[in-house]
Amino acid sequence: MKSLLAGACALVLASGAAYARSRDFDVPAGDLKVALDAYARQSGLQLIYRVEDIRGIRSQGVRGALASEEALERILAGTGFSVVRDASGAAAIVRTSGQPRPENGARQEPAPTGQSAATEPQEAPAADAVSRSAPSAEVGDLDTIVVTGTRIRGEGGAAPAYIFSQEDFIASGASSVQQVLRTLPQNFTGGSSETASAVVSTRNGNENNVAFGAGVNLRGLGTESTLVLLNGRRLAPGGFGNLTDMSIVPLGALKRIEVVPDGASAIYGSDAVGGVVNLILRDDFEGAETRLRYGTVTDGSLRQYGASQLWGTAWDTGAVLFNLDYSRNEPLFASERPYATGLQQGTTHLSPGDERRSLFINGQQDLTADMTLSAVFYDTSRDFESMMYEAVAVRQSRYTGTTDQRGGTLALDWRAGDDWTWTLAHTRSGTDVERRNFFGAGPSGPAFETWVFSSHDVAATELEAEGRVFALPGGEARLAFGAERRAEELSVHRITGDARLRHERKVGAGYAELFLPLVGEANANAFAKRLNLTLATRYEDYDDVGAADTYKIGLLWSPVDSVNLRATYGTSFRAPYLYQYDASLSGGLVIDLPDPASATGTTRTAIVLQMPDSDLGPENATIWTTGFDIDPDLFGLRVSATYFDIDYKDRIRAARFTGAVFTDPSLMPLLSRPPAPEQMALLDEVAQFFNLTPGDLSTVEAFFDGRTRNQASTRMRGIDVNIGKDFATRHGAFSAALNLSRLLAHDIREVAALPPVDILDTIYNPLDLRARASLVWSKGAWSASAFVNYADDYVDNQLPETPSGVSSWTTVDLGLGYAFSGRIPWLRGLSLQLNALNAFDRDPPRITDLLSSYGSPGYDTENASPFGRIVSLEVRKSW
Repeated sequence: MKSLLAGACALVLASGAAYARSRDFDVPAGDLKVALDAYARQSGLQLIYRVEDIRGIRSQGVRGALASEEALERILAGTGFSVVRDASGAAAIVRTSGQPRPENGARQEPAPTGQSAATEPQEAPAADAVSRSAPSAEVGDLDTIVVTGTRIRGEGGAAPAYIFSQEDFIASGASSVQQVLRTLPQNFTGGSSETASAVVSTRNGNENNVAFGAGVNLRGLGTESTLVLLNGRRLAPGGFGNLTDMSIVPLGALKRIEVVPDGASAIYGSDAVGGVVNLILRDDFEGAETRLRYGTVTDGSLRQYGASQLWGTAWDTGAVLFNLDYSRNEPLFASERPYATGLQQGTTHLSPGDERRSLFINGQQDLTADMTLSAVFYDTSRDFESMMYEAVAVRQSRYTGTTDQRGGTLALDWRAGDDWTWTLAHTRSGTDVERRNFFGAGPSGPAFETWVFSSHDVAATELEAEGRVFALPGGEARLAFGAERRAEELSVHRITGDARLRHERKVGAGYAELFLPLVGEANANAFAKRLNLTLATRYEDYDDVGAADTYKIGLLWSPVDSVNLRATYGTSFRAPYLYQYDASLSGGLVIDLPDPASATGTTRTAIVLQMPDSDLGPENATIWTTGFDIDPDLFGLRVSATYFDIDYKDRIRAARFTGAVFTDPSLMPLLSRPPAPEQMALLDEVAQFFNLTPGDLSTVEAFFDGRTRNQASTRMRGIDVNIGKDFATRHGAFSAALNLSRLLAHDIREVAALPPVDILDTIYNPLDLRARASLVWSKGAWSASAFVNYADDYVDNQLPETPSGVSSWTTVDLGLGYAFSGRIPWLRGLSLQLNALNAFDRDPPRITDLLSSYGSPGYDTENASPFGRIVSLEVRKSW
């Protein structure tokens, strides 16, 4: 731990070299918007501006090797505009005195009095509350900027956000969305992941990950409790509905990834308990870009291949972008990892092999000066295969299948004057998963095959509105409100026993969010330079589980210009996912169980397992955060810290069952003696029933109620810390920062009647400390990066009487990039990126899995990775 913190002081996480970075620019003179587009692509910086403000303005352009900041100043010279940079790294193009007239002589209207605070980023709470990585390369129209976590345009909530851009994807060496998010300390890597699925881990919900997908698990509350959006719209979940498979979206199609690790059900509805991940598609790229990638482990057979083609064009009233992507991953074999001692027989994969194909189309067209039609369409497929040797059954198993996801959004935006924007959108998303399991012949029987098919569809129609409502001393109050009608449907078919499940539901929702700038530039005083209050509420009505209402309050106070103090308080919820209504796997049993209190030593007990409770309802959470942000202008550093507290109740869990129900204190609350008549009646409803005693049901003396119900809870507290600094020297530009997540408590209750159990820092559970630090350098055409990843030590308590320690794990990722200049025409637009993940090839900490059904993989599947060193080369060429 000490070595990590000492190293972090010198080598801290980078968020991009930003303005200090020197590049070769070739921005021709002409229209200012065209110049800014070109500058954004060449610099990798995010710009925010109003298109109507700069329409008709000309720029002198810029050429040559310059620092990004100097290049932008030259582009804006003489235009009457200047750049203002906020604490997040984003840049706003704002008016200055001496504004020139456009070429056509039209009069430039001043910015409306009530324009969003994002017009002046130094006042923007969204920017100051955001912990960003390097900004993206695309240009955004200020009127359309909506930060994840709020529906107010140009504003942001008081909750922190983490933003990954295309520049971050490249520097990190990641080949997929899930690899990017694995680097975020606020994301628990356990649960539904490709590596855990390959070794048939059933922990943290992974038993439902039938397609070997990769979910995101913010705060470790479960993949089902993190909401994943594509351009702010819901995606159909994968597996049996407990995760959104991040592997379906290629990195090349994304402009950025926005992560808000805070409850947001008052904004987006169900599932946003641990937080929200918003995948933002690229939408304004002009030209063509080709990418080729090859990666390999330096010890083993795993290979990664990738190719993508991006093509985009724009015209005066619209734009369209196409992205084609192909990738293939070859498996890693357990025999190639000596520490996987329990998986050395036969053929076993530690990661599955897969092949992925995808098409993403994103376009928009102005129908009138005030109305725009936009459309997003995607179609992806992934074939997967994994092998497992079952040592106990002495047979070889093979799992194959395909997951297909398709969908899109059609939206109509109407700008009603300068004040309001109305949006009518319809979204459809569907996921089909087919999986086949081949079990080879063994001593216990011949070979056989099972098969399962699941299909999940989501359709939503939304009407949204946002605009100014009234003036306050600190600025213009803004209101967002809307309504949604959503239909969800899941069907599951198992060839074994011809078991079928079909469940659907309708959801109606309404929401409102009010932004109140109580103190602003006009009424700033000695106690407050800014004071913003945000109020949000949402009501959802499900036709199967009833209604749920949530709210959220956010407060941001700037006592001085360089310091923000912020807090949020609100409620979130998660409706049962549809698979939790599946009764086809329910079972009933009558058996004589050991009972020390019985005169005969046993008690005849009826048991019901895996049956959904008829009163199954939503999970509910109360979440509050408080924190601060310090601008670099104060100490020369970006400093941010957030304390969070999560009280998550009514969690849906199937009861754990063992034969010690009469002696295990954790099971006794589910035991009734004598059984109630309504409990015994449940035996008539189970899908499978077995009486393992010579007596009939009238001889039953006790009942164990193992139904799936709202009976568990989680209580979590922790602190996130982010520190960063950008600086330039004669040796180049540097950017450094540190992202650290420290959990203070993580208590769970399996049943409400039991006392809480502390699972923090125990095997297969979230660790108390995770951190990522790095340093990024650039000079001219060269760039380099180094990242340090740290996972703290913890306790292996699989045998509570004799716990043992699991050592900490530190890995280093390195990257080197080169962008060819435009001096040689055929090399123009070509760049190379070489990366080494886990560059020093550190093995994961050794453990022995005592509960594995097929043998111990030798590492903690929830907190570590078996890959070792992965070296990759990516070639990018813009045309």
